[in-house]
Amino acid sequence: MANQHTESDQKTIFNKKFILTITTFAIIILILHHFISTQIPKERTYRIISENNGTYLIDPSGEPSIFTMNIFELINHFYNPPIDKKTFCTSNIRHISLPNTMQTIPNDAFGYCSNLRTINIPNSVESIGYRAFSGCSSLQTINIPNSVKSIGNSAFFGCSSLQKINIPDSVKSIGKWAFKNCSSLKEIDIPNSVESIGYGAFSGCSSLQKINIPNSVKSIGDWAFENCSSLKEIDIPNSVESIGYGAFSGCSSLQTISIPNSVEGIETSGLSKIDNIYITNPQTRINYNFFCKLDPKYISLPDSIQTIPDKAFSGCSNLYSIKLPSDLKYIGKEAFACCSNLQTINIPNSVKIIGDGAFKDCSNIKEINIPDSVETIGNEAFKNCSSIKEIEIPNSVKGIGDEAFYGCSNLQTVNIQFTYSVRYTGIDAFKGTPWKENNKK
Repeated sequence: MANQHTESDQKTIFNKKFILTITTFAIIILILHHFISTQIPKERTYRIISENNGTYLIDPSGEPSIFTMNIFELINHFYNPPIDKKTFCTSNIRHISLPNTMQTIPNDAFGYCSNLRTINIPNSVESIGYRAFSGCSSLQTINIPNSVKSIGNSAFFGCSSLQKINIPDSVKSIGKWAFKNCSSLKEIDIPNSVESIGYGAFSGCSSLQKINIPNSVKSIGDWAFENCSSLKEIDIPNSVESIGYGAFSGCSSLQTISIPNSVEGIETSGLSKIDNIYITNPQTRINYNFFCKLDPKYISLPDSIQTIPDKAFSGCSNLYSIKLPSDLKYIGKEAFACCSNLQTINIPNSVKIIGDGAFKDCSNIKEINIPDSVETIGNEAFKNCSSIKEIEIPNSVKGIGDEAFYGCSNLQTVNIQFTYSVRYTGIDAFKGTPWKENNKK
């Protein structure tokens, strides 16, 4: 009997311990649930609480039970509260109203809700996340409240029906590709608070005709306005310090652009498809071969520029004329080489050196003046300029380089005085010209 009592007592003790353990575990789970539920940012989790005619009202309390999650899901849930895309991106959602407790529209929140037409964003929202409305192809208008400080990368990427959008003066930055391929967007005002326009921000906005850039903007990113084929005018303020690679590439309707004094650097191909380019700052850094892939017909350079860099305009096949600065002293090597449509060039009276190959293969140049300030004509300087018929070389010239006028097949008259000042004439300087054939000795 003693042994039986002992076994019974042991069972009772075990049952009490088991019940106590289960109770303790339950209490811990409840405490944990309460703690997590109070820590999860309510503005980032929500559910649909009502629907009327395609208009959805969102409530930030639609949390799935934590008891259905494993430990890894629980940790991820704590730091990245979920948004049920299946809930939002159904085919019949056309309008959404967000609660005034939200502070952030998370990344991908409404991505590819293809029938979403309008959304009410409350004044509590401070940021619009990456790709938040990307692919919302039916979204036509959106009102961004003054509380929003940042528009994330690709936030409105591919919103092809978006015709109008206001950016409030609280926004400081427009992210990469923020409005890329918003092909119906016609006009946009950027507020004075914005300091940078991101990489490809308005790329592919093919209906965009006008954009106002405020004095607060310091940088225009690479490809920022690429293929904005309807853009007719743009005013770049004096605050802008840099224009990125391909920033205006494919802007086929933009005929004239003036680069202000504040711009310190322009990347290669940054101003493609523009007829007239005005650069007013002589200190502006123009990258090597800057104009090689551009289509400008007329270029005006500021009078204070003293040097045209090597190959600066090389291969600019659509350049018809250029205004050279009045204080210019040096034309770099191959500076205008292969400018096949350049017809006339007026070299100012300040130039001392015409570099090697400076006008090589400019086959349409018919007239060119060499002022009496020039001391050196470089090797191949006018090689294969087949439309030049007459040239006058002043007494100031001390040297004519090798093949300087080689292959100028229509050059019949050369007015040159071999006086004391002319120290040398290079090898084959006039070979292949009618003038040379007529003056053989």
